Amino acid sequence: MTKNDLRWQSIQTCDTQAAGTFVYGNKADGLYHSPLCRRRPTDRDDVQFFDTPDEARKHGFKACHACSPDRADWLVGASRWM
Repeated sequence: MTKNDLRWQSIQTCDTQAAGTFVYGNKADGLYHSPLCRRRPTDRDDVQFFDTPDEARKHGFKACHACSPDRADWLVGASRWM
């Protein structure tokens, strides 16, 4: 499995261990999300993975208001973004 395969699996299973390790942009809604976001994408082709929220913003994505991926300092591992 590739790194992105594992990330996709983490999104689909809402894997708490993935929290703070990456964010993903959803081309369908133009937002980037935490792997724990309840607004999970249905089509993998719409997903672009990023190591940090800054990378997602540089690619034109805006933060999801439901999961606040760039303000999620309470998430495990997210402190590396702060």
